[in-house]
Order: sequence, then structure tokens, then C-alpha cells
Amino acid sequence: LAFGLAALTAPAGAASRAVGLMDFAFGFVVVVLAAAAMLGKPLIGFIMCLSALRVTFSGVHEFGGPSSLWTAAGWLGVAIFALAVYGGLAFLLEDVLQKEVLPVFRVGASQHSVEGSLYEQLRGVGREAGVRQSL
Repeated sequence: LAFGLAALTAPAGAASRAVGLMDFAFGFVVVVLAAAAMLGKPLIGFIMCLSALRVTFSGVHEFGGPSSLWTAAGWLGVAIFALAVYGGLAFLLEDVLQKEVLPVFRVGASQHSVEGSLYEQLRGVGREAGVRQSL
């Protein structure tokens, strides 16, 4: 909504520091979430890191940076699209077929939940919310 309002109220092709600031804030939040995703599903974390880089390039451009960053942000968007389609298809096929078809590069507990023994899969379930008798 904010991007749309900024685009409607500004002259065509004008840069906006407010939009750039919003880009930087969004990029920061995405990096924090990507760090958490890297602990179990690095594919998702990598896609999020690329998204943060793309929005940071856009933010620098909005603050008067070179137009080459705007072009690079566009190409990063294409790469993000391709990786997101791959990841979505990989997770969908895994869910439907109940086996890994395309690699999604899980690590840690996320990997054990799919590839581990029944004991490894259920090891922490007693401590999860909704399973305990009281919080």
C-alpha cells in the first residue's frame, strides 16, 4: 500500500527517500527471519537473504544510488522467483508424495524430522506447546 501511494503521488521515475527507508527496514527484518530459517531450512533462508539484498539495492537506488543497482535488483528478483518456484515445488512434492523428491538442503532438527528414526522425530514432542498439560 505504501509503495503504491508513493508511486501515485510522486512524479514518474522520481526516487523517494521514504521508500528507500522502508526498503532498508524491510530488508533488516527479512535478514533477521532468514537467520532463523538458516537453522533448519537453509534454502528458505537463502531465498530470504537474496530478497533482503534485492530490497537493499532498491533502497540505495531510492537514496540516489546508481541506476545499475536498480537493474541488479531486477535481476535478483528474477533469481528469487526461480528459486521460490523451485522451493515451493520441492516442498509441495515432498508433502504430497511423503518423500524428498527435490533436495531442499535441510539441516539440524528439520533434517531429523524427515530423515531420522521415529525416536529422533518424536524426541522433543513432550515439550511442545499443545502437548504439555500446563504451561
